[in-house]
Amino acid sequence: VWLDPSKTGGEAITLQSASTNITMEGGYGGNGVAIHKTDRWGEDSKASTQGGKITITGDLNIKGKDNGTWGIEGNPTNVISRFNNAGILVDVNNSSVTVGGNVDMDVYGNGVTVTGDNSTVTLQKGGTITVPKGTEYGYYALAAYDGTINMNANAGDNTVKLNGDIFVTSEGEVNLGLANEYSYLKGIVDNGGIANVTLKNGAVWTNEANNKRYIQDNEDVGTTDQRSHVTKLTGGTTFDDAGTIIQTANSKNLWVDNLAGAVKVKYD
Repeated sequence: VWLDPSKTGGEAITLQSASTNITMEGGYGGNGVAIHKTDRWGEDSKASTQGGKITITGDLNIKGKDNGTWGIEGNPTNVISRFNNAGILVDVNNSSVTVGGNVDMDVYGNGVTVTGDNSTVTLQKGGTITVPKGTEYGYYALAAYDGTINMNANAGDNTVKLNGDIFVTSEGEVNLGLANEYSYLKGIVDNGGIANVTLKNGAVWTNEANNKRYIQDNEDVGTTDQRSHVTKLTGGTTFDDAGTIIQTANSKNLWVDNLAGAVKVKYD
């Protein structure tokens, strides 16, 4: 699903369906849902006055055959994190992708990538995002290089399962709601910009990195030592409805600028 905005923009794609299902097999993968410009003489690769807009009213599933393989396979020639394959990519200024239902994505790359100024990906409900682990390259469940990613940002009672790290540069923002007992984040919040996380009602955050950074990846400029850094962490009203942070033997430091409410922390 690819929208290629003009210089002035304003183009839109709307998919009105209970479920949109995507599988990409073979080759070098790609992007499942993308706002991205092709090369045109005299046009900046990201510039668009009004940008583009993709709206998916229902669920978005990017899965492999029988759910046993990657929904989008790896690109062995491209390991710079900003240019990884992505389940959802917004690469044009002033653009947006909105998913009204749940997402379920297995991507050998990034789950969601935003690189456009004043651009947004909004996952209104929850869902599951899984990316590779145990590699020496940066693969992220959510990656905001420029622009904003919202996932269950109003902290509604939607289940969110993130199997992968979160990455935010100084120009990016992520707003994430983990708000029920089935929700979790397994990964770090490598944040050099704004990262707001709600953790309550029994949700669990295991603060342990999934991958090492690629040594030549100059696009990765979050925190300097891959510690987790949360701009605002919102917990439960009391410890009875708090969420839990797990610091394992492999966890790096966790920095919180602002804390609201109650949060439990368990150390290995």
